[in-house]
This record gives sequence, C-alpha cells and structure tokens, in this order.
Amino acid sequence: MSSSRAKSDWRRDMRRRRGQAGPVLPAVDALTQTAQWQQAQVIASYLPIGSEQDPAPLDAAARRAGKRLVYPRVMGEGQMVFKVLEHGDALAPDETGIAAPQIQAEAVPANAIDLFIVPLLACDDLGVRLGYGGGYYDRQLGLSEGFRCGLGYELQRVKQLPSEPHDIRLQAFLCETGLEYF
Repeated sequence: MSSSRAKSDWRRDMRRRRGQAGPVLPAVDALTQTAQWQQAQVIASYLPIGSEQDPAPLDAAARRAGKRLVYPRVMGEGQMVFKVLEHGDALAPDETGIAAPQIQAEAVPANAIDLFIVPLLACDDLGVRLGYGGGYYDRQLGLSEGFRCGLGYELQRVKQLPSEPHDIRLQAFLCETGLEYF
C-alpha cells in the first residue's frame, strides 16, 4: 500500500476516533512550565475546527504571560501564513472557509515563531504528525527552528504512522494526561 493511501486510511479512522472524544482539557501546566514555553516570545496557536482539541486554555495562559499569539490563515493553494490575532479581534473565513484572522492582520514569518501549538489527527512514537493532507503545516514548520508541540487527545497517540520525506516531526505532544517529548 502506498504511503499516501495509508495516510488517507489513517485520516478517516482518526477523524472518527477523535470525534468520539469528550471535551477534555489539555494538561496546560505540563507545557507552560517548560523552558520552551517560558522562553517563547511568539506562539503560534490555532482556532479549532470540528472535534480538534481546543487550545483556548493555552492561549489564555500565553496572554496572561504577555506572549504574542499568532494564528494560521490559508492564503491560497498550499499557502499559509501566521497572523496576529488580538483577543476580541473579528475573524474572517480564509481561502478554505475556516475562521482565521483578518487578511489585513499583521503577518509574522514562521522563522520568528518560537513555539508552535499544532493541531493533528494523530501522532506516533517518533513525533510523526498526521494532518489533513495539504502540507500547510509541514511547509511552515520547515521554515522555523521553533519548538513544535502537537495538541490533541491521548487517543490520538499511536505506535507508528506512515511518513514521507517532507513530513516535519513534532518535538512533543500535549494531551489531557500530560506532555510527552519525542
């Protein structure tokens, strides 16, 4: 079976599994007490869609600590940028119809981001992340030395996922039971 076919099968199965997860908050302190968090000035978060784990508690902790938050906005086929979103700013659908910062919001290049909170469908024991298949995050993460932390539910951790050379690995995974480094 090809890697892309295997990934497609995994995506279908993991969406179903994630959809069965209840609203369980991530172990925020497990990340906010790390050196990576404490040293970070700019943090990339995301606005959850569907059954994705909600990073709002982490976003609130970042705001309290005076960190700058940026969020993804898809600008076109394969193009994603991170934009500043202040608490209370209006959202607007991006090119894919997902709520995102306004197009005129300040863009922050990936190489200026110190810590990425990354959505996922699954991740494995080596930090391989299964996303939605567009490669948006892989392209951005490949441009940065920032710490890469996946956010999800414990049930999204699996032993092994198919991977391809362009897949950028996570350095940690945060869920309701704590933080795991890879």
